[in-house]
This record gives sequence, structure tokens and C-alpha cells, in this order.
Amino acid sequence: MTGDSLVFPTKEQAIVCNAIADLTLTDYVKAIGRIVSPKNVIYAFKLSKERICIYLSATFWVDEVVSNHSSISIKDKGICVRRLINPARRIILSNVCPSIPNRVLENQIKAFGFTTLSQMTVMKAAILDDEDKEYSHVLSSRRPIYVQPSDTVELPSSLVLKFREHQLSNFLYIR
Repeated sequence: MTGDSLVFPTKEQAIVCNAIADLTLTDYVKAIGRIVSPKNVIYAFKLSKERICIYLSATFWVDEVVSNHSSISIKDKGICVRRLINPARRIILSNVCPSIPNRVLENQIKAFGFTTLSQMTVMKAAILDDEDKEYSHVLSSRRPIYVQPSDTVELPSSLVLKFREHQLSNFLYIR
């Protein structure tokens, strides 16, 4: 192809999946091609961190694959497929007391009017322990959750929350 006939897609046209040791790039491309037809697969390559990236001819095909084929089978191996670019917006609650379950905070986020796209998780604490990793399990007071990017809800800078007869406050939001 010459420079004039090349297609330069956007990152929104890409899907990513984990690379499995005994599978080739061809295996991945053919599996996706069976879903979207070969003509709609326009770029394919390996990424760092054991991943495969495949660009499709239109974001429509990315939506189709992610919505209807989020897991594909290649040589009897289940492979998860996701977007290269996650269109969600991430909110991080900070200074959250460890005794508060995620579901309580998720319900509060929904009460503000957000549409959640993931479950809330807890981030690991920044414990630097390169030698033996004995403290790699320690968690922090920060809790991220993904919400619909089109939600225009404004978060307050802090929140007072009652849980089990205790009044807890000083949540800070990072967007």
C-alpha cells in the first residue's frame, strides 16, 4: 500500500486481548475475522505486557465484538476481548474508612445520578517492598469506580455518610 491509500484509524477502532504463549498473531486475526469478516481487520500486532492489538475498519465493529463476543475461543482457549480505549470515566473516592463495604459507596454514587459501568474496587497502598513482596497485599483508603462518561453529575468535594450508626465524612473525590 502506498501512503495515499493507507487507512489511519483512531484508537477507538482497536480491541485488545491477552496473548497466550502457544497462539500466534494469525490465530487471533482469524478468530476476529470470523466475527467481523476479514476485510474489516485492518491492523494487527503484539503489544507489551503480553497483549495483542487488532484495529478494525470502524468503531461499529469494535462495539459488535465487545458487546456480543467479549470472550472468544481460539484453539479451545477462552480469550477476553476489550477495547483499547475505555470510554468510561473513572472516579476515585479517597479517605474511605475500610469498614465501609463497596456496595454502600456504589449505592451512593448511583444516588448522585451516575450510571456505574464497573464494580468498585480498593486500590493497593504504595508500600515499597522490592525485596520480598511481603506487603504487596496491603490496601489503601482509595476506591475507584468507572461511570458513564456522558453523566454530567457534579460530585461534592466531600460527603457525610451514615453506616451502622456511625457518621463518617471527609471523602475526597478525584476524577
